[in-house]
Amino acid sequence: MKLTSSVLVTAFAAVSVVNAHFSITFPGVRGPFNEDNEPQFCDGYTAPANRTRFPLTNGFITWEASHGSWTIGVLLSTSTSPTSFGNFHTSSGGDQLVVGYFQGTGTSGCIRIMPTAAGISGIQNGSNVTLQMVFDGGDGRLYQCMDVTLDDQYRIPTDVRCANPQGQPPSNSSSSPSSTQSGSSSLVKTGTSGGTSSPTSTGSPSKGGAVVTAVNGLLGLGLAGVLAVILA
Repeated sequence: MKLTSSVLVTAFAAVSVVNAHFSITFPGVRGPFNEDNEPQFCDGYTAPANRTRFPLTNGFITWEASHGSWTIGVLLSTSTSPTSFGNFHTSSGGDQLVVGYFQGTGTSGCIRIMPTAAGISGIQNGSNVTLQMVFDGGDGRLYQCMDVTLDDQYRIPTDVRCANPQGQPPSNSSSSPSSTQSGSSSLVKTGTSGGTSSPTSTGSPSKGGAVVTAVNGLLGLGLAGVLAVILA
């Protein structure tokens, strides 16, 4: 079976989606970025190791990603050493959010962080807390953690730019997620109306049955298989 160049391009694009990732550029994260561990709690790091100072009221997170559209939320734990998703849950079992889930586009950005506005008990000057950013580009949730000490005198360096901060404190930080999978934090999207809905999956490409079958076959082979088909 011979494949057209357009089918191969589609296949390579689909394979690259599997390798999509995001990374935090400010503040410092719990450990060196590990793309393979992104779907795990705190990118695979289970204990604080790099605590930095962070503004008590007017902070932000800067990030980069390989996905152009996404849903983002930021959880907060007041535990001094959070080691599981349970440390980021409210007493009722919902996500303890400092930034409500929202959708957007772009491969980089910054998120406004207002710890004192989220209605979370234990937030004060000098508190050791952990922020966990949740990023979903459509193919699964990814996680990065930032262990910080809240400091009302700290000012973010001027060379860290945030021209258009996004995100708002959640309207109800104790709201429960719509579902829980494998003990991890559930992703709930918050729209402009304030309602919540579960993430929706994208449909199959409408390029004809033969093309879809070919692409699915290549995805089953993986990148090595795709290269083998091209070289054959």
